[in-house]
Amino acid sequence: MHHSRYSLSEYRIKEIIENKLNENPDIFYYIDNYHLQKVVDSLVEGIAEAMAENNQKLVDNITKIIDDEYKKQKLFRGY
Repeated sequence: MHHSRYSLSEYRIKEIIENKLNENPDIFYYIDNYHLQKVVDSLVEGIAEAMAENNQKLVDNITKIIDDEYKKQKLFRGY
């Protein structure tokens, strides 16, 4: 199963976060610090990786999720 068909890629997640940061260019103008920029870059990459990994896990487990929800509904309805 090709997961990017059903969820965002790590690249796209990173792009969304970076675009949001770029909406406020003054942030980096006033905070002109190399180390702070590295922290921000690491956070962006870490968040993108975590979200991509989570998306992959959801795609990998979709059948189990559907089965669990089906069982829960049957139990709730008394079947």
